[in-house]
Amino acid sequence: MRSAMTFNVNVSTGGRRSARPGARPTLRALLLTILAGTIASGCSGCSRKLQEKGLHQHALNMCDALTHESPSSCRAEVERRFPECGRPFLDMETNFEAYAECLGFVLPKADSTPALFLGECGAPFILAKVSISLATTARTDGSEPRELGGRTQYVSKTPLLSKPDLTHLRLEEHGGVRFVLLEVSEEAAQRLEATTRANIGESLLIAVNGFEIAPEITSAISFGPGLFLAAPDAEIQELCRDP
Repeated sequence: MRSAMTFNVNVSTGGRRSARPGARPTLRALLLTILAGTIASGCSGCSRKLQEKGLHQHALNMCDALTHESPSSCRAEVERRFPECGRPFLDMETNFEAYAECLGFVLPKADSTPALFLGECGAPFILAKVSISLATTARTDGSEPRELGGRTQYVSKTPLLSKPDLTHLRLEEHGGVRFVLLEVSEEAAQRLEATTRANIGESLLIAVNGFEIAPEITSAISFGPGLFLAAPDAEIQELCRDP
């Protein structure tokens, strides 16, 4: 039986590309949120100030992953609206969808159409390149400096999660939008949870097929049944190779 943990990820066309020049991104992936609800309710040991700081950074990161009413001034609009929108979400008076719309983001409409299955594969036939690495503000052994989010951070040369940790991949279409469900090993999930629990306030460098983002860690990441990515342009031939 496959062991799988949950990792909520949204994908968009934005982001910084790290692939070699001329390489075509087959899966335009960016982190939208790591279990967005845990920012408000799952960080029981965090101060209100730390929760607000994490949620504020998360709101700005959403400009890289969602459509906004004012695309050219997304960050400025989010900054302006955050005081009004963030408090009800932190106080659990509203859900994530209402919070995002309050900030000015345009969310896809809910759709009750059954998911369309487009293909799947297990290791070692997965082609998608995924890695998650710890990025810290102070230099550590086995790290290298990178400019992330306008500041120098030190990224571990050994990722917490990488392609060998993937155990299964499934491509589906929901309401005209394609999603990839990735399952990871129990060991990788436990490793990520322990590291994020010990490094709240630092960042994770998330890289998927040449695109990357470095969100701040606001609470430990606990996985459940899969790593879910919205992938509008994904094709099964790009994600899996034939057995």
